[in-house]
Amino acid sequence: MSTKDKQPSANVTYEKSSFTPSKVLTVLSEGMVLTGNVASKGDMHVDGDVTGDIHSYRLTIGEKATVNGSLFGDEIIVSGHVKGEITGRVVRLTSTADVTGDINHDSLSIEAGAHLQGLCKRGNPITYSVNGKAVIEAAISNSTLELD
Repeated sequence: MSTKDKQPSANVTYEKSSFTPSKVLTVLSEGMVLTGNVASKGDMHVDGDVTGDIHSYRLTIGEKATVNGSLFGDEIIVSGHVKGEITGRVVRLTSTADVTGDINHDSLSIEAGAHLQGLCKRGNPITYSVNGKAVIEAAISNSTLELD
């Protein structure tokens, strides 16, 4: 199978990068409602409601969180509700996860009790780009990523 066959529908490709993550933690607390795309070059923990894509090096979606949008990151842990595509090198769905959407991953673990409706596609997403734009580099240069 060629690399092209492993690409997800959102025109995501995988490539190595010299990216160094930040040690800063961003928290979107319970009760916070955010509409729009979010990017962080460090770790992010979401317990609120997000309508839009989230780009972060390490991303945790808490049990009470609801995300309507795609998730992109190196390590992604989902314990809440996600409706959208997930792309990460390491993806973990905990027992309380409720995911509707495809998962693009190198390593995937799903705990008993998790709900997943979508396709799982194994690749080697060390870092990635969307429509030819490097997601990690976009997170470094500014806080949003413009998708075509």
